Amino acid sequence: MRRTATLLLICLIGLQAKAQSWCPPGAEWISKPTVGWPVEGYTRVYYAGDTVLDGITGQRLAEQHAEQAWGSQDIFYYLHPAAMITASSNGVVFIWSTQVETWDTLFWFLAEPGDRWQRAHDVPIVGNPSDWIEVIDTTTIIVDGVPLRQLTVEQVCDGTWVNWGGTITERLGYWTPFYFPAACSTESGIFELRCYSDNEIDFAYGLPCDLFLSVTTNQDPGLEPFPNPGSSNFTLSLPMGSYTIALFDATGRRVYEQRCGGGPTSIPTAHLFRGMYVVLVTDVNDRMQRMKWSKE
Repeated sequence: MRRTATLLLICLIGLQAKAQSWCPPGAEWISKPTVGWPVEGYTRVYYAGDTVLDGITGQRLAEQHAEQAWGSQDIFYYLHPAAMITASSNGVVFIWSTQVETWDTLFWFLAEPGDRWQRAHDVPIVGNPSDWIEVIDTTTIIVDGVPLRQLTVEQVCDGTWVNWGGTITERLGYWTPFYFPAACSTESGIFELRCYSDNEIDFAYGLPCDLFLSVTTNQDPGLEPFPNPGSSNFTLSLPMGSYTIALFDATGRRVYEQRCGGGPTSIPTAHLFRGMYVVLVTDVNDRMQRMKWSKE
C-alpha cells in the first residue's frame, strides 16, 4: 500500500533528540553547470551554523554563487548567508518555509518503494499534492565507510507527467538534474551536484570539483582575524586596496559593516553577543573571502 507524507511534520516531535545524519558540521555541496550550457561557474552550499525556529534546532545553509557567460569578462557573484534552513528526524529532512514560517518536508529517507511525498514549496500546499516525489527503489551505498540510504525516485509534476527520474541520497541530496533544493520549476537542470563533503566523508560524481573561475574563492592563508576567539575587537591585515568587511551572526543577519583601504584594520565587536560569526571580505571586483570568528 502506498504511503503518502501528507505535509510538514511527519515526525517533528522529538526532533532535537535525534542524531544529525543530514547536515553534519563541515557539510558542503558544490554544483556546476551541465555540459553544453553557455556559462561556467559554481554554486556552493555549505553548513554555516545552527539556529532555532519554532522551537526546533535547524542547520543554516549558506549559498555562494559565481557565474560567467562564455565570451564575457563579467562575473556575477553573490553570497546568501542563510539561503535555507533544514532540520531532520527519523529519516525525514525538513526545510523552513520563510514565506509562511513553518517546516515543510524536503526528503523522506525511510520511504519504501511506492511511497511518495509532496515536494517542498515556498508556500506549502494543503491537501492532495499535485507535484510529488515517488520512490521506485531503495538501496544503501557506502562512502568512506559510512552507510548512506539511497532512493531511486521519480518526480511527478501537475499530477500527470514524470519530470525527472534519478537518485536522492542521505547527506548528498539530489544528484542531477536539479539545482539544490529540487522543484518542478528547475526541470531544466542547468546546475548539477558534482561534489559533497563533511567531517566524515568526501564524495565526488567523477567530475573535477575545483571552482574553475578566475576569482578568489578560497581564503587567503595569510588573512585571518586575530585574536580568534576575541572579545572587544579583532584585526584583519589586508593588502592595499578597497574592501568592505561585513559580519553575519548565526542566523545570517548582517550585524556590522565597514569599508577600509587595506593594511591592519581593527573591527570593533564589543556590541556583539557571544558566539560564532562569519566574516566576509569583499574587494572592489566583488571577489569574496569568507572566514569564521568567535566572540568569547
